[in-house]
Amino acid sequence: MTRECDQADSEDDGGNGEAEAAEARQARKALIAELTGPVFGLPFFASVLKDRLEQHCSGAGPEVPQLFLHLASGGVLDVCHIVELSPKWVAAAVFREEERSCSLMDLEFVPYELILRVTLSTRPADEHQLGFDMKRSVPAMQAAQQRQEGEGPST
Repeated sequence: MTRECDQADSEDDGGNGEAEAAEARQARKALIAELTGPVFGLPFFASVLKDRLEQHCSGAGPEVPQLFLHLASGGVLDVCHIVELSPKWVAAAVFREEERSCSLMDLEFVPYELILRVTLSTRPADEHQLGFDMKRSVPAMQAAQQRQEGEGPST
């Protein structure tokens, strides 16, 4: 009897039940990926960090925004901008320690599992002329967010 009611309900709603079920499955997969994946994985970079960076950078005033990735190796990456976000790693243009210059940067590909902590900060402009560039990072973050929303999480 219950099965007949469920079938009748799905016929009455014009197939919306299937769309809702697919949406629920996708949300469940995203939640599982976030709970079982690295803390600072693709969902973090594509949504949480993106939102925080927009708030942080817009409120920096005359100070220079900074983004640091703290790695399991003990290294700290001073990020200029995010180049690409894949399901397994982040590609970031990082400043070299010896000289902060847009022409002397390294491109680092870092697996999410190596990122232990993410720091957002600001520094006085006289201390740091160059900092995190949100405008150059937005395309990579938006593309990753759209892939996640459109396809669901990759494994």
